[in-house]
Parts: sequence; structure tokens; C-alpha cells
Amino acid sequence: MSKFGILASAGDDVLVLANHLKQNGRDVFIIGIEGIANADLSSFSHAYLPLGALDGIIKRFIAEGCQEIALIGHLKRPSLSDIAPDKRAAKILPQLLSLGDDGALRLLRDEFVQDGLTLVDIRHFMPQATAEPGIFSGGKMLTRVQEDAILLGTEVLEALGSYDIGQGCIVQGKRILAIEGGEGTDGMLSRLDGLVDKDLGKATMIKVLKSGQDKTLDPPGIGVETIRLASMAGVGVIAIEAGGVILIDKAALIAEAIARGITLVGIDASGKYR
Repeated sequence: MSKFGILASAGDDVLVLANHLKQNGRDVFIIGIEGIANADLSSFSHAYLPLGALDGIIKRFIAEGCQEIALIGHLKRPSLSDIAPDKRAAKILPQLLSLGDDGALRLLRDEFVQDGLTLVDIRHFMPQATAEPGIFSGGKMLTRVQEDAILLGTEVLEALGSYDIGQGCIVQGKRILAIEGGEGTDGMLSRLDGLVDKDLGKATMIKVLKSGQDKTLDPPGIGVETIRLASMAGVGVIAIEAGGVILIDKAALIAEAIARGITLVGIDASGKYR
């Protein structure tokens, strides 16, 4: 069986995936994006390459005997001056920078496919890292207000998905307080300060796949830090698309949610949990 290749951006989720693959008998080779990947990769065969070294990244995976490749971690869109593209990257760079996140990632995927590599959905390899439908942390029932907030949030995100935006939002009552943009989930929560009206109770966060999103590219995820920031921002319920959103270090995430009194609920694409 060929080595499994991982192209890692920021975050520790690369270690969750790599350890799972290793425990199941797969050899792993990781390329960390230089200056961005910040997990400790020392336990695995790895290399660091610049973000703009597209041809070098692809050729290194091939040289290491990798066929299946997963993209993982958080990557903020860089400025042109930070990319320093090689010749291959330079050819697609103008189009790459003009596209939304999904379009840009599809363009990159096509470059990998040209050289016989396959980008895979990491959830096939770690299904236990996603949520099942229903409440899995917190109370046994949601209030009607919370249920309506989830339905409103999923409706808004469904409408925005075709514009390549909208994996997450924050709702209080019938008011949309924030919609996730390029800053990511944790960034959205960080700018929520002062927007939650404490007299109306805690807000609800919804995190889903964008409608029409290629599931092999940039799968959405939340981690322990997300729970911490949500609690500080006044969020009391986090609704997560079951089977879609990755729960990074799931056991620790659930423990943090319990400790902070946050209810976690797995929902379907329409916002229903039962």
C-alpha cells in the first residue's frame, strides 16, 4: 500500500489524522507549509516546503511514493508578496488569486490530479472525528428558541454557500450576529465581543459544510480553542453538521464543552437534529 501524503497548514489536526493512519498500518509522509504549519511533526517522516513551491510539493509527494493526498489545517489566504511562486504556481497564480476559496482549491486539486495524485476526503479515514445526529454534550433537549436559531442559521448558510462563503454563523433569537468569512470560525468568534445581548440568553453557533462544497477540499472543523472562544463570546449551543464537520481532538473538545456548559448537537443539512 502506498504512503499517505498530508499537506499541512496551521493547527494540530494533522497529528490527529497522522496518528490515526499510523495506528491503522498506513505509512505517512507530511509536507508542512513553511512558516504556516505549526504542529510538531517530529514523530513522522516530513519536510517543509514554501507555499509557492507547487511543483516541488507535488514532486516530493511522488518521490516519497504517495498517491493519496489530504489537505488539512487552517490556511489564511496569503498576500502575493508572501507566496514566492515557482514556475508552475506562477502560471495559475493570477486565476488562483481571483477565485473564491472553493474555486482556488479546485484549481490546486487539478494540478495534483495532472500528476496522478488523488486528493481524498479525510473523513473516510477518521469517521469517529465527526458528530452523530443529536445532542452529544449538554442537556437532553433544546429550547424552541434554540431550535429556531439553528434552522435560521442553516437557512442563511445554505443561501450563502453558492457564493463560496458561509461555513458558520452566530444567531441570537432571530438575529444573525456574525457570519464566518475569511477569518475562519475562531476569528468570527473573536469579533463577537459585545454583540451578544446577555439579557436575551446565550447565542447559538451553527457550523456546516458550504452547499456545493467539494468535501475533499478544506473540510470545516472546530477544536478545543473554538469551544473556549465560544464560551467567552456568550455562545451556549453549537450545532455541527453531522458527518461533515471535523471535531479536532473530539474527546478533549467534548470535555471542554461540558466544563463550560456548552451544548453540542449534531444536525443534518436542513438544521434538524432528531
